[in-house]
Amino acid sequence: MARKAPTIEELRKMVPLLERMSLIYKNDKTVGRFQDTVMAAQLMREVDVNGVEPMYTVLEGRTVKVREDVIEKTDKKHVLEPSVRTVEDYFLLPPSNVTIDDVAKKHAA
Repeated sequence: MARKAPTIEELRKMVPLLERMSLIYKNDKTVGRFQDTVMAAQLMREVDVNGVEPMYTVLEGRTVKVREDVIEKTDKKHVLEPSVRTVEDYFLLPPSNVTIDDVAKKHAA
């Protein structure tokens, strides 16, 4: 059963959470781009993939060496240590067109 794309009002309610998570700025252009992205994702959900074998790479026709995953014990504090800012144990990175100083000013206000 196909699900309908979220309305602009529903997307506007989602944006503050996404803004906090990814530091996108809430404006009409951002909401419109987000709506386009959600609609594109919705189309992908409607594709019938029954009987299609999953790929492990998108590089068709090339030999790709696949290694076994190796689980290594790590210290979360040590991994996050070099980060300037973290939120809920995630590295906090500004969008590529926004400096960390711009982000700090925005969140200080």
